Amino acid sequence: MRPVWAERGGPGGSALMAGIPKSGRRQADSAKRQSDVRGHNLALVLREVHLRGRVTRAELTDLSGLNRSTIAGLVTDLQGMGLVVDRRPGGGTKAGRPSHLVTARDDGPYTIAVDIDVDRVVVALVGVGGTVLGRAEAELPCAVGPATAVRIVDRTLKRLVAGAPRGSRPSGVGVSVPGTVRREDGVVHAAPNLGWSDVPLAALLSTRLGRRHPGLGVRVGNDADLGARAEHLRGVARGIDDVVYLSGNVGVGGGIIAGGTALPGARGFGGEFGHMVVQLDGPRCRCGGTGCFEALVGSAALYALAGPRYGDGPDGAGRIVAAARAGEPDAARAVQEVAGRLGTGLASVVNLLDPRMIVVGGFLGEVLDLGGDAVDRAMCRHLTPVGRQAVRVCPPGLGHDSSLVGAAELGFDELLDSALGPRWLGLSASGWSPRPNAHGVVTGMPVRTTGARLTG
Repeated sequence: MRPVWAERGGPGGSALMAGIPKSGRRQADSAKRQSDVRGHNLALVLREVHLRGRVTRAELTDLSGLNRSTIAGLVTDLQGMGLVVDRRPGGGTKAGRPSHLVTARDDGPYTIAVDIDVDRVVVALVGVGGTVLGRAEAELPCAVGPATAVRIVDRTLKRLVAGAPRGSRPSGVGVSVPGTVRREDGVVHAAPNLGWSDVPLAALLSTRLGRRHPGLGVRVGNDADLGARAEHLRGVARGIDDVVYLSGNVGVGGGIIAGGTALPGARGFGGEFGHMVVQLDGPRCRCGGTGCFEALVGSAALYALAGPRYGDGPDGAGRIVAAARAGEPDAARAVQEVAGRLGTGLASVVNLLDPRMIVVGGFLGEVLDLGGDAVDRAMCRHLTPVGRQAVRVCPPGLGHDSSLVGAAELGFDELLDSALGPRWLGLSASGWSPRPNAHGVVTGMPVRTTGARLTG
């Protein structure tokens, strides 16, 4: 085992520690590590409350692998921080004392979820536990620039915050955008359907919203990645650890969950299923290539197949699908053709990634609903025998809100990092990295909470 100072570059430690006796340095290091462990385990318990809405202390004990007294101490801490409510339920027929029920506070911190699309923006305030405290939608003008979009988000949010529960406060912002996003700084590398390129969206929103909410952190993600996360945590794919989410609106994108973990790629640009080549001599795509999946199943392809009578624009695909449902021949033929192409592309996704489920959102979810047989036939033609037996293809459980819910979860990550970080708990930024056990709990370092001790 290396001595503590080895983490800091040498036996002398940092210049700030030079004048402190060795015993004092050891105590300081121990305190820093204890704070890291404490913050991690508080975040773990809060996340379970957030995902489940209401959970008993006994369930938290089973889920975390911690003992009952430790869970009691962590819950007490979270209650003291104004994040949860800990109640003893009344009634019941079982012998013995019923386990306390832990729920989120109605007037606790909330995250701001923003879903930016081609023609509109949706903003929601979402509390711990997933409770929607307020929601508003605003139209975006055609070819909207980033600055205008940020102003519209700010104006919409201002109305919502005015109606938020008294005493509540925002703790983070999560933003969904239809484009490739650089994870580390929230720069939108390319959002062709918005006409954006290399837009520092996180920084722009942070500056604008910071006028009323100083220090508010902003995180930005790709709409399909966030859709995948939302369906995995709260939607039709809950409990399924290998999922692909396909978003089909003006463009086509995808998000991947493998083994319960998101796979965004090295730079966060992964999952661009819309630009996998499925027809070498196919139509030209807006990316500059030919034969891309998006060029064959996106809204522009549907317009071309259905004919000009239905128009185009953001609502054009919806009009064609509605006409197909009403039995109009041109619209029905277009939907069935796109459904067959969709099945061909999905077969490649299954052969490559072997998911248990593919969730198809946007207007392509409606194509799946109307043309499910055509999708199945095309998939069966191109799938391996094993692939045919293993995958389920379905529409999203969260409807059109998958990306918005995913943005809320992204904002909740910011809440954990800020609300359970240095600002509230006095946690240190030491170089020591906690190592979770199989339950995601950090153990092996005795840490005092309120009236409890964490043991390995």
